[in-house]
Amino acid sequence: FLVGSTATKKQVLAMGAGKNVAALCGGVVGGVVQAVVMTPAGMVFTSLNVNKGKPGYENDNAITVAQRIIKEKGMKGMYVGGTPMALRQASNWASRGLFTELCRTNLKLSRFGLLGEIGSGVIGGVGSCWNTPIETVR
Repeated sequence: FLVGSTATKKQVLAMGAGKNVAALCGGVVGGVVQAVVMTPAGMVFTSLNVNKGKPGYENDNAITVAQRIIKEKGMKGMYVGGTPMALRQASNWASRGLFTELCRTNLKLSRFGLLGEIGSGVIGGVGSCWNTPIETVR
């Protein structure tokens, strides 16, 4: 996830955009990549939790659940709910990156060294909570 985000930031900066735009674009890419990887994982652990203790599912593990989903629904079955997940993760990563970069550069918190970085990250993290209802839709 971080590789995609970092590479995107570098590319956007190389194209002449500012740090804030680079943080926003890097966040979008990082969030989408995370959704592509984690949506199937979420599908598997949700199935394991829902079917825990039910007859016929006693020997379930991650591999058997993934095999069953793919057999029944195809590979697309692993990505049910993928669009809301991608929207949520992309908007979360993008807003977190943007708010953190705004604090570093526009508010000049980076001049306070480590405390400024921590403060920027905290503000970015709190600022990115606005999109939590998107996850509820999923």
